[in-house]
Formats: sequence, C-alpha cells, structure tokens
Amino acid sequence: MKKYDFKIPNILCVNARKIYVDEVYHWMFSIDFAEEIEALTGVKNLSESEPRFLRTLRELMKKLNDGQKKLALLFFTTIAETLITPTMGKFPKDERLVLPVRELINDHSIDELRHLRYFVELFHFIWEQIDFDDRHILCLLLPRMLYSYFEPDFDRIIQLLKLLGFSDEEIKRVLSDTYPKDRIVENVMASSTATIKLFKDVGMFDDYKIKSAFHEEGFLV
Repeated sequence: MKKYDFKIPNILCVNARKIYVDEVYHWMFSIDFAEEIEALTGVKNLSESEPRFLRTLRELMKKLNDGQKKLALLFFTTIAETLITPTMGKFPKDERLVLPVRELINDHSIDELRHLRYFVELFHFIWEQIDFDDRHILCLLLPRMLYSYFEPDFDRIIQLLKLLGFSDEEIKRVLSDTYPKDRIVENVMASSTATIKLFKDVGMFDDYKIKSAFHEEGFLV
C-alpha cells in the first residue's frame, strides 16, 4: 500500500502485508496439492496457461496512464477478493468433490473471508481520495473486469476438448450448450453480491454512465 498516496490507517498497511503472506501460502499449497494429484493419478495438470481474466485486465490497462494502471490493479484485486469468498463457500459442502479437495478449499475460504472484509474497508477509505476523472474512467472498466472472472476461457476449453478427441463440430455444440450468455450472466450476478453491494455503498451507481456500463454487461444494478 505504500506505493499509493492514500491516507489510510497504518493498521490497513500492516494487514495488507499479512494478506500478501496468506496469498503466497495459498499459491504454494495449491501447487503442492496439484503435484500430489499428478503423482497419484498420473494425469498431467493441463491448466498452467495464464487465466483469461488476467489477459482481459492487460488489454483494458492499455488505455490507461501509469497512475490509472496502478489504481486498476487495486480495483481488480478488490473485485477478486470480494468475489472469491462467496464463490468458494459452496464447494466445501459439495459431496461430489473428494474430501481432501473440500478441506483444502474450506481452509482457503476462511482466510478469504478476512480478505473480503479488509478490501471492503480499504475501498471505503480510498474511494473519495481518488481523483474524480480517474475514478470515472476506471469505473467504466469495472463491469468488464467483473465479468471477465466468470467468462469461460474458450481458447483453453477448445484446446482441452481437442486433446480429448472431440471434432470441431462437437466442440461447437458443447460450447453453445454449456456456456450460453444468459447462464454466464446469471452466475456472475449470483456470485458478485458482495462486490456489487460494495460499489453501491460507495455511491458508484449514482453516476448514470457507470450504471449504464454495468447494465450493458448484463448486471442488474
């Protein structure tokens, strides 16, 4: 947080460092767990490509100046940390998943609940401190950022289906049946309750253009 010029309580800076440590640990135990599964099953992990939402963020940031790019990273992280907790919360109860996976996700979700609370508090502190023009430009990008977390990575899915032997015609049918636009939007709305509430609480949707941008992406705000 020191690279930003915000006036925030020192405890938020301290807690930001603690969250960094949490996230490094989450990254390490996720890699270890994936490697254990590979060793146990003999099935290679095929999900090592860069996530689609990071590619989307990089494209959106091309339009921004250096100061706005720093803010975009913070906004993007806020979306991630307020989305992931409700998204992860349902998996520990899903008995279709093997117990070790459910236990790992449950441990992770406990940390993420603290992270959610942190970023909600932080966002309230910084909102009024952000230059109005910068804030407006960034907020118009938020619907696309938010949607990108749930948008299927079609290039990656097609690649995996081809490895499984599906024909081009079969892949086209699988994608259209599995990922209709309205189902994706429905999933986004169901999973982004905390994020949308945060944006509403700071008054983001009082701006008609920002509200319209969310509507265009399918968000009923």
